[in-house]
Amino acid sequence: MQGVITSREVVRHLPLIWREFGTRCVVRCLAAVILRQRTTFLDCATRRSMQQ
Repeated sequence: MQGVITSREVVRHLPLIWREFGTRCVVRCLAAVILRQRTTFLDCATRRSMQQ
């Protein structure tokens, strides 16, 4: 287990992420995928901004 999110996981679970964590979390996850950042879902779900 790597712990990092993949584009396949984000797309597959997009409705669940949106429903449970909100639009901001979805945007952070998609941005991480597009920018090819190695990050975990927990990091995306708890971050307040994209800059770190």
